[in-house]
Amino acid sequence: MTMKLPQSKFARVLLAIVGSLALIFGGVGIASAASSSSAGPPVTIYGCVVGSSRTLEHVYTNQQNFLNSGGCVGIGGFEVTVGANGTVTPTPTPTTPTPTPTQTTPTPTPTPTTPTPTPTQTQTTPPPQTTFSESCAAKTSTSAAGCGGINLGPTSGQAPGFLAGQAAQANLIDVQPDGWSGSQGPATVAGNSYQSWTATETDTPPQANSAQILTYPSTTFNYYNINTAASGYTAPPAGYDINNLTNATSTYSEQMPPVSTKYTAENAYDIWLNNWQTEVMIWTDVHYQGVDCGGPTWTPECSGSKLLGNFTYNGQQWSLYANGTGINGFYMWIPDNGEALDAVSQSGGSGTVDIGKMLQQTATSGGFTADAPLTQIGYGWEVADTGGVPLNFTMKAISVSLSG
Repeated sequence: MTMKLPQSKFARVLLAIVGSLALIFGGVGIASAASSSSAGPPVTIYGCVVGSSRTLEHVYTNQQNFLNSGGCVGIGGFEVTVGANGTVTPTPTPTTPTPTPTQTTPTPTPTPTTPTPTPTQTQTTPPPQTTFSESCAAKTSTSAAGCGGINLGPTSGQAPGFLAGQAAQANLIDVQPDGWSGSQGPATVAGNSYQSWTATETDTPPQANSAQILTYPSTTFNYYNINTAASGYTAPPAGYDINNLTNATSTYSEQMPPVSTKYTAENAYDIWLNNWQTEVMIWTDVHYQGVDCGGPTWTPECSGSKLLGNFTYNGQQWSLYANGTGINGFYMWIPDNGEALDAVSQSGGSGTVDIGKMLQQTATSGGFTADAPLTQIGYGWEVADTGGVPLNFTMKAISVSLSG
């Protein structure tokens, strides 16, 4: 700050300051200069001497103004009074104490980190737990160990696939290897229910290029197990007669080996009526690569079957064939109007079949009475040839719905 003083005092004040500095900071030959100044009223000067060059700063004649200015930082503050005779009286300078710097630990700047991503939990569906498994040795009968049916029906509630009111019991539904020919290779069936299982078949035909069926792994609905005393334990109640069924449908889903694989088999319903006297098959998936009947293709006619007619159900065209007539006949429903079945079709499929209407038409065309009772409905694969290597046939779903 530049201090403005009356002209008459300026010389004395300057000399007094210089003299004061001599007294305070050890200067010599200066104080005597102050005594030569002219007389006047005493003046008190407040200020600071800064640095090695002793620069004068913050000079005030009013103490409060000096303090308001912040005083001096560190040493170098002074207060001098210049008397009337030019004497200088130094007094302790009320300076603002130098504040002790507060040592603070700097807050570390957080290092930006990329959060570790939470691993995405991939939900996988575990394979179905195998709750049953059975192995049937080659060339054995269905009565041999591991070759018979496995009871897999529920044991409480309504029996699935039966008329309303029928109590569930385990032996009403089976899964079976059914190596009935005696010429079949080794086979296994394994899965977790009658609706979800796999058959592994290893078959070689007893004659080259033969379409002879060797085995029929299947799920079966066993109506004969609810036979009654009134029928002599030979048939279920009259409600299971095909002419008394107002509805009889079945829905399926299955998987056969790839079409590029060499094998001969068809996926089919095998339905028995009249206490095992009448057999009706409904083919739903066919893969024939054998040569039979003396030609490069297989047709029902070449095996002695006779075409009874062509019919359409649920938009699907079918051909009905018969081998024999009447109650003892063998009947086949084949899709696609009975066209040649050499290396055709798919490797798996699903659909719904109107069993009731097809059975009633079979009775009409085959010449047996429509009061024929249901004995068993089976659904599986007739296997003739797997090329001698194990092949898998998988049941994904099978259900039967009856009402009367």
